[in-house]
Amino acid sequence: METKIKKYLEGRASRSEMLSLIPWLDNSENRTEFKRIKHDWKAKPEEQNITPYTLQEQDKFKSRILNEKDRKIKNLNFAQKFYKYAAILLLLITIGSVYFPGTFRSGAKDFHNTLMAENGQISKAVLPDNTVVWLNSGSSLTYSNQFGIKNRDVELTGQAYFDVTKNEDLSFIVSCGAVDVKVLGTRFTAEAYPDSPEISVVLEEGAVELTSANSHKAFAHLRPNEMMVYNKQNNKFKIGEVVVAKYTSWREGIIHIYDQPLKDVVAKLQKRYNQQIILGKGLEDYKVTFSIRNEDFNDVLNMLLAITPAKAYQEGEIIYLK
Repeated sequence: METKIKKYLEGRASRSEMLSLIPWLDNSENRTEFKRIKHDWKAKPEEQNITPYTLQEQDKFKSRILNEKDRKIKNLNFAQKFYKYAAILLLLITIGSVYFPGTFRSGAKDFHNTLMAENGQISKAVLPDNTVVWLNSGSSLTYSNQFGIKNRDVELTGQAYFDVTKNEDLSFIVSCGAVDVKVLGTRFTAEAYPDSPEISVVLEEGAVELTSANSHKAFAHLRPNEMMVYNKQNNKFKIGEVVVAKYTSWREGIIHIYDQPLKDVVAKLQKRYNQQIILGKGLEDYKVTFSIRNEDFNDVLNMLLAITPAKAYQEGEIIYLK
């Protein structure tokens, strides 16, 4: 069972392994054992089998569909519309100097283009300088019609992955609110949702400079496989080494939840499935670890109920976890 649990934590468990794990977790002693194994697994990141190659093995993930026929959740009749967007991939492409229709600002000489990924969608775009951008659910990216000519400045709301085309004459700058990310050519992901207390940047390749949006002074530099987390409330930040694939696999529809509180997990799931979820008091800081790919919302909810003390019920189109 320990091997199955580790494969589950790494997102490599097969459908049959997932199905055997869910009823096993109904036993309180087994849940204690699960927590012990998870604790030991987290303490040894060098032994975690999560690699970009593993994440790209789609045939393994296609079989990871939770279909727990024996488990019933009363009062939960999920309509198809709750997760009809979960598998949608919206592909947005611009080529060369072709721009998306912009939003004109009164009195301005230029205009701005905004790319968006609505809740339940992942969008991909090619900017005029051939930089490739993936936008996660509930995210947007804004840039001016001077992009690639006078500047390469973009403004991010939400989460995006950038494969930046190198240009030594024009730095690529991503405004994430309190933090600006400055690069010449590199691959990285940045997350800056307005409702999140943190801004994070994970570097996959190259180098980035992090500057304060207020003072415009650099306060940190990242090397590959490093992550910076900036706290918007106290203006403090921390940098540490990470497994990059955990933070970039969302482009393939994979979400890795790694020791995160339920309040943050619920926020991610609401964007992913376009589903409103109300979390009861006492559950906000309960930490969970799991991985999902294309499971529908009902299956993910079943897993949450199996690994947490939460109970679920539905009123109208709102799901309550208490």
